[in-house]
Amino acid sequence: MGQGERFKFRLERVRTVREHAEREAREELAESIRHRLRGEALLAQARQLVASARVSRATAGSGTYAAASELVALQAWLERVEFAAAEAQRELERARRAEEQRKARAIQALQERKALDRLRERRLEQHLRTLRRREALLLDELARRRGGEAA
Repeated sequence: MGQGERFKFRLERVRTVREHAEREAREELAESIRHRLRGEALLAQARQLVASARVSRATAGSGTYAAASELVALQAWLERVEFAAAEAQRELERARRAEEQRKARAIQALQERKALDRLRERRLEQHLRTLRRREALLLDELARRRGGEAA
């Protein structure tokens, strides 16, 4: 096969760029998943803290006289941990939305790269068919020449 017969996919640079974009999109998605998992863990901890604060407030002074300042402090603590839990819930929702957006980008990047891969394969098959056709014509020509020499 001569130099002019070598296959060259003209969109190879574009395919390489899309492959890189796909890799970046997958990495961003992985980071989003890690962020969401951390958010879920923080929310679970915050909910446990809220439950603990509610139990502490409910049982404060049971059987004994509880100072008003202790009850006020327990109520303030409960409000703080409930606020923190609500904030953790909001952050988790933001993380889930970001994860969905990055997942969509990763899927789109994958589809774009695969489309170029399919195009490259079709062009390569077309190139190989052309080479086989040329080779067959060349072999036919050689056979005709040899047949002419034998006569």
